[in-house]
Amino acid sequence: MAYLLLAVSLCLSVLKNLLSKGGKDVFRGGRNLMLSNMMTGAVAMIVFAIAGVNFSAFRDPLFVILAFLYGLATICSQSLYIMAVRNGSLSICSLIYSASFLIPTVFSAAVYREPMTWNKIVGIACMLLAILLVSGKGSGQEKMGRLSWGLIFLSMLCSGSVGVLQRVVGHRWNGENQTGYLFGAFVCLFILSGIGTALLWKRGERAECSQKRFLLFGGTMAVCVTFANRLNTYLGGGALPGMVFFPVLNGGCILLSALASRVMFRERLSVRQMIGIGVGLCAIILIAI
Repeated sequence: MAYLLLAVSLCLSVLKNLLSKGGKDVFRGGRNLMLSNMMTGAVAMIVFAIAGVNFSAFRDPLFVILAFLYGLATICSQSLYIMAVRNGSLSICSLIYSASFLIPTVFSAAVYREPMTWNKIVGIACMLLAILLVSGKGSGQEKMGRLSWGLIFLSMLCSGSVGVLQRVVGHRWNGENQTGYLFGAFVCLFILSGIGTALLWKRGERAECSQKRFLLFGGTMAVCVTFANRLNTYLGGGALPGMVFFPVLNGGCILLSALASRVMFRERLSVRQMIGIGVGLCAIILIAI
């Protein structure tokens, strides 16, 4: 069952990547981005409230702080990724973003003593090599400006922080009250996004797409983020070993996103960049075995 849920989470992650690339006008501008995050927060709160929330854990200050940090890291990783992929290659962005699994993988080995064998060490080195390879200059759609590079690396760090928080919460509370934790995290996300929306609204920023299109893309994105976070918190919180969960999820996301971007967005990568993606997938396999 855990591996079936992992497959569902993978599909949701790939769909989120495609929405980020395909909805350029939908997520353009700070106000649209914050409104989209508010929609995500609202959908998540409804889903988790229906699932049942035990508020007793909120008496623990550490629980509240970790929930706030999770919400902050989620809004930053999601927003920065959308901004990066808007004018960058989906294949390259998904590779660098997915490399965020290195952060919780190393964290799991260092803090929770999960075994760090030779193949995992080689795999991590290969992933770093893959990032260097895809960073090569190209032409056409695969070419990315400095801003996109900066945004995607910041997004990777924020996403890695989410993975670390999943491991900490799963270990600290033995996988209990995950629904309550996510509810608190997305309440924080909703509030932070609301503040951002209000500030940008006062500046008079206008939407650049139809309301129907915004609701379609934003609503689908909200569903993907909500259920992917719920599944990932459960799976990454202990249902699967961190050395298996993080590499397999992110490696599959790299491969499927690259294939989809080639078909849907006609992205053309240089030979060096294609080799880089191949090396990245080999790194995922090495780390997961």
